[in-house]
Amino acid sequence: MTTTPLLLSASPTRPADSRTGTVLERGLDTSNGLDFVRERLALVGKTLFLVSFGFYLFLLASMVLVGGAPFAAVVKGPVALGHLAASWTMGLLWLLACRATPRPTSVAWKIACSCNC
Repeated sequence: MTTTPLLLSASPTRPADSRTGTVLERGLDTSNGLDFVRERLALVGKTLFLVSFGFYLFLLASMVLVGGAPFAAVVKGPVALGHLAASWTMGLLWLLACRATPRPTSVAWKIACSCNC
């Protein structure tokens, strides 16, 4: 059985003046302002925090009450600590995004943390 090689053309697959390319290449649309983006970040943070923390509580309850594992061992385990850290990260995002205007100290912390020194 012989196969024929697939021929590829060097020309682009879509014309340069196509309007669909500009719609698909927009990225994060901030045309509604920063308040819209802040509200969406708060919504994502709130949703993920509540779902993740609910799963953390379910993990604790199932391991301790049903599985009979000691409470301290479950809480100090790497899975529980990682889950708790992820939950608190989303909770922190939720709290920071809910504030209407950032305080100067939080702006200073953001600048200090973003420094590539």
